[in-house]
Amino acid sequence: STGMLWRGFLATCTGVLTTHWLDQLDFDAMDFAGAKFGVHRDFGLFTDDEANYSRVFWWYFWEVPIFAAIGCMGGLLGAAFVNINVRITMWRQRFIPVSDKYRRHAEVIFVCFVTATLLFIMMAGSPCKPIPEAYRTAVAMDTDGNGVSDELPGGVATFEYGVETRRQIRDQYFRSLFCKEDEYSSYGQLFFVPLADSLKLLLHLGEVYEQNGTDEFEQHLFTMDALIMYFVFMYALMTWTYGIGAPTGLFVPSLAVGAAGGQIVGRFVRAMVMSTGSEIVVDLHTYAVVGAAACLGGATRMTISITVLVMETTGSMQLIIPLMLTIFFAKAIGDKYSMGIYDTHIKIRGAPFLDEPEHAGIAVDKLKVAEVMADSLVTLRPVMRVSELVEVLTNTSHGSFPVTTTDVGEGHNAGDPIELHGSITRNLLLKMLTHRVSMFDPEEPREVLYENSEDRDALLEKLKQIPFKSPGVEMIASTLSRREMELSIDLTHFMQRHPFIVHADARLSRAYRLFRTMGLRHMYITPSKPQIIGVVTRKDLVEESAALTLGEKAADLSYEELTETERRASHDLPFLPYYTGNPGGVDGGAFSEQAAERVQHRSGVGSSGDPFQRVPTSPSQVRDY
Repeated sequence: STGMLWRGFLATCTGVLTTHWLDQLDFDAMDFAGAKFGVHRDFGLFTDDEANYSRVFWWYFWEVPIFAAIGCMGGLLGAAFVNINVRITMWRQRFIPVSDKYRRHAEVIFVCFVTATLLFIMMAGSPCKPIPEAYRTAVAMDTDGNGVSDELPGGVATFEYGVETRRQIRDQYFRSLFCKEDEYSSYGQLFFVPLADSLKLLLHLGEVYEQNGTDEFEQHLFTMDALIMYFVFMYALMTWTYGIGAPTGLFVPSLAVGAAGGQIVGRFVRAMVMSTGSEIVVDLHTYAVVGAAACLGGATRMTISITVLVMETTGSMQLIIPLMLTIFFAKAIGDKYSMGIYDTHIKIRGAPFLDEPEHAGIAVDKLKVAEVMADSLVTLRPVMRVSELVEVLTNTSHGSFPVTTTDVGEGHNAGDPIELHGSITRNLLLKMLTHRVSMFDPEEPREVLYENSEDRDALLEKLKQIPFKSPGVEMIASTLSRREMELSIDLTHFMQRHPFIVHADARLSRAYRLFRTMGLRHMYITPSKPQIIGVVTRKDLVEESAALTLGEKAADLSYEELTETERRASHDLPFLPYYTGNPGGVDGGAFSEQAAERVQHRSGVGSSGDPFQRVPTSPSQVRDY
């Protein structure tokens, strides 16, 4: 259940966090406040600092409440995003309906125009900043440690990324645009790149030169006004554009907005730490990753998948605990004010999505199944004419049909019980018509559809796959000839003989749980007092009991094939329970003592003298029976 998943999620987070704290207290309790968490591997020979793995991401124990606060802010931002977007969507459905493709297209063009105009204005009015010292020179180091220009063709002109020179990094990430040659546009650094690239800059820019060899870190600082403008503009555009007639997406915009917000919070925390005179270095990359997770979690309300997604895409394995805490608080706070954006749009679209039974409302406990069921049934006969089947499919849009021999014509009252032979889906019927499967002339001998159960399974699998989605009944009917319309079609081999049923007096909540847990699309209702012929318990379903029963059935079938002389000569013998891979009797397989106590008549001695000659023990033999 979801409740159990949540409890396990929070318990795991709390347990790992406590373990990290206890490990650090055991390692160096005096430096607990300044210790970098997330740099130790459980099965590592060295710490990540020694192996240089976690140079980019780290966190401190006193930052845990800050991460929780970021999660709360992400939940509030996500709830505001959902509520505002709902109002925009309602307005859009009124004035720009989905059916009007011209208005939808015009809206997309208008959004593109507004977005491009705003971003150009931002870049044109951007302040200029000097390019960082590490990128002003075009000098790199060769393999011997000598300085060479990255313009020389024979030099090793890479700088820490391994593939890009200093000049390439400077030209790509520090564009001058409207600034002088040795300066870059602080707004253009974020606004003049695709959204996914700006997200990468917020998360990782500065990693290539933060460690300068003196054990001091100087992280690249985006200007505060650029971060605020980026956060506000992208949040507004994300809220406006979600739901337009173009695949704008939600993951990357949410991550980018959250990364900018995390950078802003990290700058405040950094300033507060520096004001105390402490030498503790606050990692802005960590705050960007945590902020991205908080914003995406607040908008979508997903938990485990968001944690894994952010951790994998940013390479921040060290931040799994902050990410789990942040996403937990983002969902908890966001759920108080709205549903997730995806659940909200499912409601808006009117899709028949069933929430968890706890959220189904009071109606499902107050109503009976008979009070909501449709009692005017459209039925099919096991064998009927193709023209009649086409007529039913053309006049209805039902997804499934009950198969019965009961006449439901004019003399049949709605709600009267009928004899249910099985159920067959509309999609399977369309595929049978498309491929002319199971059609025959009643006046001529019928062809054999399949020889055994394997052939039947193969035929059903073929009908499932090609085509995956069948064409409409009108298109199929146009391809059927007059003679084919007069043929008959046999549904008995393809219908589901045992569909799910529930009796009419059952509470609607029972049907609700069956629909949700079993993934059903329809269910048939039986009379209030159905007849029964037996009972099955949990013990009857365990593997040992089922294997014993299957072996007993195989032995009974083998006994029925014996001649009268062989039956008189038969004697009580234990039989072989059927398991996958269990050796046969001829190979000396073990037999069940419990079987000998339960079985009175079993397979007798055949002409070869082998008492188990006729007992099927392989999967194919059992299926053939």
